[in-house]
Formats: sequence, structure tokens, C-alpha cells
Amino acid sequence: MLGFLKRKPKAEEASSSAAASSPSATAPSGGASFPKPREVIVFGAELDQETTFARELLSQRGTTHRYIDVTHDETVRHELRKKTGSRDLPQIFLDETPIGDYQALRQIEYRGDLDRLLSGALDPKALAKKDADERGDLSGRDAETFRRRLRDGEVLTLTFTGGGGFDVWAEIYANPPQVFYEGAPLPIAELERVVTEVVTLVESGQARFAWADDDD
Repeated sequence: MLGFLKRKPKAEEASSSAAASSPSATAPSGGASFPKPREVIVFGAELDQETTFARELLSQRGTTHRYIDVTHDETVRHELRKKTGSRDLPQIFLDETPIGDYQALRQIEYRGDLDRLLSGALDPKALAKKDADERGDLSGRDAETFRRRLRDGEVLTLTFTGGGGFDVWAEIYANPPQVFYEGAPLPIAELERVVTEVVTLVESGQARFAWADDDD
């Protein structure tokens, strides 16, 4: 469990005006109760753009969140790394369950799950399983597999049979969105061309491929 959360470090409360003015929820007729909203905690850093973006996104959803600035707190940052496996900031938690950084938050929003997650209607621990179920079998070498995995933020490594190679990845939430191919950033509109070239290289035997997130 997160001991540093239980110590309740000094934090800044943040909410949108919509959340502040909304009436208190009451139980609907029939005895059913609304899902219990979870406490949203954002660990971020001063002058970090993605920390700002994450907090703005939550506020736009009318969600009150607790912000903890860890810019100069190496103890908490060390515990965050142990809990999440990531050095990236911000790190967003629902109660004591990590859901990831700003890019993870945007992917949850993109799938249409963010409101249910914040309201308590969706278990954050089910996100990984849900993602795997929806994506299905992504072990193939067809264009759809490459396209979906690149759009989900995975890194593809191409290794040429004659030596050399490069990584391919997409940053669809960047401004502007880009795909990186042969060491160069390209407009995201070039993703289809990149996928076609990757499939051609793999199917012709000119290159082998591996996904950075796959087990060895």
C-alpha cells in the first residue's frame, strides 16, 4: 500500500467551477445508490507541461483532484517509481490504484471510459484486462496489428537482415501528432504509408520486427 498517501502530504485541492456548483448526489428511487466517486490524486512537477494538461483535463470533467507537487521530493518520487514502474510525471491515482501518466489518461478518455472511471462505475484494475480483450490477438504481422499497436503508443523495432535498423512509434496526442520512422518525425497522416512500408519489409524478409513491450 502507499504509505506516503496515508501520511497525507501537503497538497493542493483543485476542481472546476462546474464541480463546485453541482448539487450533492442523492440516491435514486428504488433504493439503489450511485457509484462512489474515487479520490483522484495527481503527482506532478512544477513547469511540467503534461502535469498541467492532466490537471486541465480532469477539471474539464468537473472532477475535484488532489495535487501533490513532487518536484523536490525525491522520497515520494522514489516510492512512485516503485509503485508504478515509471519515472514519468505526472502519475495519476484513483484512491491507491495507479492509472498511469497523462498519455494513459488520454487513452482512457479516447476509449470513452474516463467518466465511468472517475465516477466509480468502472474498476481501474479492470482497465488492463479490458484493453487486452478489446485489442484481441496482436501477435500478427498484418497491417491492422501494426496500425493498432503503434496508435496505442507501442514502440516497434525493425532489424534488417543485413544489419542495422531503427525504431518506429507514434505520438498521436502530441501537438502536432507525429509518427517517427527512420529516425525522422512525420505528420500523423503518414502513418498509413509507414505501416504499408513496415508490412512490405517484414513480409519480404528484409527485416525482422519486435515490440518493446513484449516479453523476450
